[in-house]
Amino acid sequence: MSALSKQIDPQVGEDVLASSRGITIRAVMLGTFISILVNLLPTYSAYIVHSSRMVFGHLPMATMVVFTLVALPLNLLLRVVKPAWVLHRGEMVVIFCMGWISASIPAANFMGLLIGAIAAPHYYATAENRWGEYLLEYLPRWAVPSNSGGQMTWFFEGKPPGAVIPWDAWLGPLLWWGSF
Repeated sequence: MSALSKQIDPQVGEDVLASSRGITIRAVMLGTFISILVNLLPTYSAYIVHSSRMVFGHLPMATMVVFTLVALPLNLLLRVVKPAWVLHRGEMVVIFCMGWISASIPAANFMGLLIGAIAAPHYYATAENRWGEYLLEYLPRWAVPSNSGGQMTWFFEGKPPGAVIPWDAWLGPLLWWGSF
């Protein structure tokens, strides 16, 4: 074994090399699980419980709640049951950051703004502002939904009774914007 792998941080008693490795398969897997929960919890909170917004702000409450209820107890359990499997600081940071970043997706933070923004150019185009002439023809078809059947009006005012949701108009732009 090399001398580097045997260095112990005297303050925390952890292997220095092991604690510096944050991106591990288990950290990414637990981070993905927490990211899914962070995106489900606010929906449940808003539409079922009717409680406060859990993903609003710079440090979303959903991330803190899920991280505190999943990752921390799991790590404490591992410390008792199988100390060799304990998640190191770097892994905990990766898990928390994955949850934190994914909390920007639901509700008012990212998707709430993005969907309205890409639908707005067609809906707000009027004869007075001449967006149809000056703006709409320059917007890439893959970046904004088509308004061929007035679907963007439906988005803001509601779809007519019996009409189906025009997923074909939304699929391309949402996949493109979602790739970021």
